[in-house]
Amino acid sequence: MTLKKYKFIDIVVFITLSVVFELLNYFASVKWFSDFKLVFMSYSIVLSLICIFRWGYVGALCAGFGGLAACAVAGSNDLVQYLAYGLGNLTVLIPAFIFQKFIGKKKIQENKLVQVAYVIVSFVVVIGFRCLIISLFNIQEFGSTFVESIKLETVMESMSLLISILIMLIAGRKNGNMLVEMIGYIVDVQDHMKLGGLKSYKEQPNFNLDRPFTENFEIDESYLLDGGTLSKDQLDELDELFKDDVQGQPSVEINDNSVEK
Repeated sequence: MTLKKYKFIDIVVFITLSVVFELLNYFASVKWFSDFKLVFMSYSIVLSLICIFRWGYVGALCAGFGGLAACAVAGSNDLVQYLAYGLGNLTVLIPAFIFQKFIGKKKIQENKLVQVAYVIVSFVVVIGFRCLIISLFNIQEFGSTFVESIKLETVMESMSLLISILIMLIAGRKNGNMLVEMIGYIVDVQDHMKLGGLKSYKEQPNFNLDRPFTENFEIDESYLLDGGTLSKDQLDELDELFKDDVQGQPSVEINDNSVEK
């Protein structure tokens, strides 16, 4: 499977999850528990944030399709609602860009407080733009419409926000593979499959390419290949991968009294 095809499938899976959850949550909160119909759970925003982290800004389509699905399942015939939830959800790109540009993916991936802030800010931005779009179509009562929309959206999305924070924290756990940059992740997996994990040993700071001068606390070629577990093809592949490093080593001259580099 090519990387392009895998990317397409992965994004489609996230979009499908977003749409399916919108359908299930609508029937759960409106049809089955009508007394709590003001609370509508939606996970489109957090799923989109994860998808954006994995594949880039194209992952915002997850939020857009989720918003359209929410309107469709509710039986809305109002074009304004489709614009508000379709285009409004796409504004998740704004916090995604700000956080990735100025905070960095590494901190988003590793810092739990940053992950919580990431979700909260994204909800605030998306809800704000949704209400702005709705209010622009009622320009004569713009102020009151905007305030009332904000109040309604805040109540409706309160439970969604809490669960989305939990989803983000689970996705960003240390040993997970959800909140990862997929291109780099796939390359690492392929390297591990090809070399049986030896590449990571080679990249350790205490690895010494110069076998005769290996200290007790260092590892070398003989340590890695102890037991003869590598085939000839694997050895050739390993040599090819690191031949540039070997060629780049300084020459060594051995005198009677000292070793000079």
